[in-house]
Amino acid sequence: MPQDETLDLIAKQRQKLAAFRSEGLSPFPNTFRVSHSVAEILALTVGNGAALPAGDQRFAAAGRIMAINRFGKSTFIRFRDRTGQMQAYLRQDKVGPEAYGVFRRLDIGDFVGLQGGMFQTRTGEWTLLADTLQLLSKSIRPLPEKFHGLKDPEKRYRQRYI
Repeated sequence: MPQDETLDLIAKQRQKLAAFRSEGLSPFPNTFRVSHSVAEILALTVGNGAALPAGDQRFAAAGRIMAINRFGKSTFIRFRDRTGQMQAYLRQDKVGPEAYGVFRRLDIGDFVGLQGGMFQTRTGEWTLLADTLQLLSKSIRPLPEKFHGLKDPEKRYRQRYI
């Protein structure tokens, strides 16, 4: 990504951050408590197969949004924490119009906290049916671009942290 595009994107993210603050929303709250990691949730659901009753057990997970697929008033997102990646399903009537309005303005790379039960989609993938959504951290910088990568081999070896 060229430098000018990155600076424009950072400026837009800062504007969104200022808009959240002007509305009285804290872009960096400290009230969400995680009950399970993604790996623990997947071990409980995938290990039990279809034996897990839908909606009986509630999970609270947090992670970084990696992908967003919107379908009107419902959305599938992929989020990742330190242990793995999973899918979540959000519906406006489940999370509420205020929380869904905040979610509609979130971007890939933002950190969210989700609470809800699990269900299996038609494709058989276990998905978190979120009834609570909370913004945990608004990202300012974009995620690294995986497609182009780092071209300069000397920079890649000397500055491994990049």
